[in-house]
Amino acid sequence: MNQPRRRAGRLLRGGLLGGLAAAVPAALVAGWVAGAPGAWAAVVAGAVVLGFFAVGQGLQWVVADASPRIALVVALGSYALRVVGLGMLAMAATAAGATAVLHPTALVLATAAVTVGWITGEVLAFRRLRIPVFDPVDGPPRGMSG
Repeated sequence: MNQPRRRAGRLLRGGLLGGLAAAVPAALVAGWVAGAPGAWAAVVAGAVVLGFFAVGQGLQWVVADASPRIALVVALGSYALRVVGLGMLAMAATAAGATAVLHPTALVLATAAVTVGWITGEVLAFRRLRIPVFDPVDGPPRGMSG
C-alpha cells in the first residue's frame, strides 16, 4: 500500500474512532435524560453522521492514488450526492412519522457531538501523519561546487 492510501486510511480510522468515542456517550446521556426516544435519536444521529463521513473519507481512500483532479471531482461529487441523500432521508423520515418517535433535542445534540468527535479524531490522526513539507534535493545546492 502506498503512502497516500495509507494516509487516507489512517484519517478514516481516526475519524471513525473519534466519532464512535462521541456516539456512545451521546446515546447513553440521551437515554438517561430523555429515555428511549432520546437514546434512539442519538443512535440514529450517530449512524447517519458516521455513515456520511465514512462514505466521503472512504472514497478519498479509494482515489488516493489518482490525480488531484480526479480526487477533487470524486470529493465534490460524493459530497453533493451525500447532501442530496441526507435531504431525501430527512423527507422520508418526516413522511414516515419518525419525528414523533425521535427526541428532537437529542437528535440535534448527538449529531453535533458525533460530528465534533469525527473531526477531532481526524485532526489527531492527521497530526501523527508523516508528510514531507519540502522538496527533496537531487544534488548539491545551487552555487556550491561538488
